This record gives sequence, structure tokens and C-alpha cells, in this order.
Amino acid sequence: FALGDDSGPISLHRTGNARSVALAKPTLNVTPDQWREDLRYFATEVPKTHANAYHRMSRGQFDSAVAAADRQLVNATGDQAYVAIDRIANAIGDAHTYVDWPSEDLAMVPIDFQYFGGQYRVTAVMAGNERALGARLVAVNGSPIARVVEKLRTLTPAAETKSLGDIRIEDFLTIGMLLHGVGVIPDRNTITYTL
Repeated sequence: FALGDDSGPISLHRTGNARSVALAKPTLNVTPDQWREDLRYFATEVPKTHANAYHRMSRGQFDSAVAAADRQLVNATGDQAYVAIDRIANAIGDAHTYVDWPSEDLAMVPIDFQYFGGQYRVTAVMAGNERALGARLVAVNGSPIARVVEKLRTLTPAAETKSLGDIRIEDFLTIGMLLHGVGVIPDRNTITYTL
């Protein structure tokens, strides 16, 4: 092998069949039992591998959040299941602890928002919608933007700066998977913005 200034032989020993690449790709299309299995794995492994999983929340709070998520997963859609587990990861607090999402299945819409002076404003649109540029976002699917931001903030690292959360929420406002998962929209593929 050669890596930077280091090089030398490497010996590998096969212990079983190689895992399919498809198994490593994140997907939301799994059964409630599989989501619950993922949650149990997450709840067991994060405290073992995180430098200090309880610096922001106590072990009791972590266990309570896991139990609440486990109850939700029984009837959850993939979007709701993702959000239930990612909320716990973000409650741990640091920006390096999160649940990866399936990038091909986000249900993103072609509009961008940025946070300026306490307001979310339209900063990019598809051709033909230029009149919306600069408009202030008032509501999503009839829900006031303050309420939407409150729900989405649970998917940002709790111990990081509010500014980091605001930047992440700019993107989250265009992701149907997340807006559906937090209960703002009933259909991940249809987002109604009030500007």
C-alpha cells in the first residue's frame, strides 16, 4: 500500500462473503421491525463509540428518547422513522453525530432559501419563477414558518451554534423527506410555500 509518506505490504484475510454495495446504501424503504433493529443498534453502539454521548443529555434522557422513538417506529413511514432516530443523534449535540440519509430519495424541490435578518428569503428558483426571488417565506403548507423552524431545529445539533442550525434549516426547507418526517406536510412530494 501507499498512503502519504507511508507504504508497505498489507495482508488481508477473507472471513466471509463480501457484502453487497446495495446493503451499504441508506434507504428509507424498510419494515418497522428493521427500523426498530436499527434503533437498537444505534442506541447500543453510539454510547460505545462516541467520545461523550451524554455531555448534552443524560443517560436517562437518552434512554427515554430511544424508548419514545421505538414506540413511534411501530407505525412510522420511512420519513418519520428517519426523523425519529436523527432527532436523538442531534440531541447528543455535536455536528459530527447524525444519521446518514439516502441522497437519491430526499424529495427535494427546486427552490432555495437563505436566512437574512431573522427571515427566510427565496434566493434561487427555476426559470420562469424569478418574481419569487427575495420574497419572505411566511408558511409551509399553512404552518407558520416559526413553527416549521421549531420542528426542523430538532434535526440540527443541539450543542452547536444557532447559526449552524439556521444554515441547515435553509436546506431542510426544500427537502420533502424531512418536512414530511417532522409532520409539516402530509405528502413528501408536495410542498406549498406561502411567500
